[in-house]
Amino acid sequence: MKQKHVYSIRKFKIGASSAVIASFFFIGLLQTPVSAESTYGGQKPSDASHQTHVQLEKQQPSDEESQKSLKDTETYPNNGVSHTQTDENTRAQNNQKEQTSSHDTTSSVPLTYASQTENHVKAPQAAQQPLNSPVKAPMPKPSNEDTPSTTPSDAKQTQSPYTVQPTSSATYAVKDEKTAAPQTLKSNEWTKPHVGQPVKTDLASTREQEKATTQTQSRQRQAEKLNEQPSQKAKQNYYKNRDPIVLVHGFNGFVDDKNPTVLSHYWGGEKLNIRQYLEENGYNTYEASVSAFGSNYDRAVELYYYIKGGRVDYGAAHAAKYGHERYGNTYEGIYKDWEPGKKIHLVGHSMGGQTIRVLEELLRNGSQEEIEYQKEHGGTISPLFKGGHDNMVASITTLGTPHNGTHAADLLGNEPIVRQFVFDFAAALAKNDARVDFGLNQWGLKRKPGETDQAYTQRIKNNNKLWTTKDNGFYDLTREGASEINKHTSLNPNIVYKTYTGEATHATLSGKQKANRDLFLTFALTANVIGKVPEKNWRVNDGLVSVVSSLHPYNQAWTNATDQIQKGIWQVTPVLEGWDHVDFVGQDTNDTNHTQEQLQNFWLNIADDLVKTEEVVK
Repeated sequence: MKQKHVYSIRKFKIGASSAVIASFFFIGLLQTPVSAESTYGGQKPSDASHQTHVQLEKQQPSDEESQKSLKDTETYPNNGVSHTQTDENTRAQNNQKEQTSSHDTTSSVPLTYASQTENHVKAPQAAQQPLNSPVKAPMPKPSNEDTPSTTPSDAKQTQSPYTVQPTSSATYAVKDEKTAAPQTLKSNEWTKPHVGQPVKTDLASTREQEKATTQTQSRQRQAEKLNEQPSQKAKQNYYKNRDPIVLVHGFNGFVDDKNPTVLSHYWGGEKLNIRQYLEENGYNTYEASVSAFGSNYDRAVELYYYIKGGRVDYGAAHAAKYGHERYGNTYEGIYKDWEPGKKIHLVGHSMGGQTIRVLEELLRNGSQEEIEYQKEHGGTISPLFKGGHDNMVASITTLGTPHNGTHAADLLGNEPIVRQFVFDFAAALAKNDARVDFGLNQWGLKRKPGETDQAYTQRIKNNNKLWTTKDNGFYDLTREGASEINKHTSLNPNIVYKTYTGEATHATLSGKQKANRDLFLTFALTANVIGKVPEKNWRVNDGLVSVVSSLHPYNQAWTNATDQIQKGIWQVTPVLEGWDHVDFVGQDTNDTNHTQEQLQNFWLNIADDLVKTEEVVK
């Protein structure tokens, strides 16, 4: 039977919402499955060519040749010490003539870079090499629209999302920054002993050998202890960033082994494995995996346990309020030592930007609702809800995040038919123990042992709270839901905040916005829907999120981003003209306007900025 008004977007009928379900549910459906050339997820690629001090200290030189070989391969990245040859080396060599066999009574000094006092020749510092070349940003289109004049150093704050004017004429320019390559000490670090040096007696030689053996065993024990600690500690001598980078996906996002085969990899698509690329360029980076359709609150709690490890505890009060189970999945943890003083960089795409804001708020201020519930009912409470965990986040970076919500969710995504379709599909997969996890098992979607098909279907059907709750991503992405998040989150004066925004529409003669020709196909419909909304300053969008919503939360202070890094305020970067919602993560395979090289430079620039923030948020 022929369906009417399937593409009658202007009327916002059920047929229209059905046509754009793909925009929310099957993002990237038209792409081919990602190739399996590399492994995604939280695992770290190992590179034998990068040695750390821990690895070097396991080795004990037996003579001058072995010492020379060791120094030839010893690497000291990001070393700020200038290794120049001075007259002290000559004086040290002359002093050796006056030394006697009393060497065997001197204190034992471990083999480390800064402790050598004899026969050590300092090598010149390796020349610095540029990490990447500047990116040519797309030229802005001529525009006669007025944009708000701003002063970079002035903090601005808007009172309503309906009064913010989008900076649609701005473009993105990547700075020509250079970073230092790892420093390597090369040959000639050790000089030959002088001919006139006294020969040690057998007793002295024996004592020297005993000391060497003791040193070796001590270093081995020390190395074993270090190896037992998280890899983040052991690799600090290699990574450029002190604080790990954690990438947080958005709505309908899947990573690790939860990704449906029909979808390409979230972080980079088929263009680039972003996490792996950053790792190869010296940035310690992880991908987080949280619920694809859960609320920002539930996702924030899951993110906490995904990073630190443990069984997810959504909170007794929260579970009772919304009617789902209190406990969820158990995670091994990617940074088990995460605690105050040991920070991370949180980078969120789309809804992921809201999620990381909620997590930081819980870390700092906890949940008063959970605290009061425990006082009244007793029982346990998660450390996350107690608050007081400041100084755990160095920066928050958002990419195309609907801080103020999106009309796409208001008009289409939050319709009952769309929600029912997603929940029914998730229930069908859960019933059959499918590999894909929608992150809704706390709602009882997981089939119980021995439960029949009829019993399972009836139980899910009778779960009224699942179909009517606001505790999901569909509601949080609406302007009403986003406004609630903005009311309950605040800026941390010790954190660096930055936003990136795309624009993929152009103005028509009627004053409405229309999708660009090269826009990601599944977003073309939603871009045109948003481009016709009554609020004119909400029309310019990236295909899914209005520019005015992505710039910053409407009720929080902001300023234009400059080279001067600031804390406790949203630093808004210029709008990226021609970038749609998924160009930030490279999911649009057919988009030839954004190359792999451009995506590489974009993410290297972000990673480099995050390293710079570490000097500001010490």
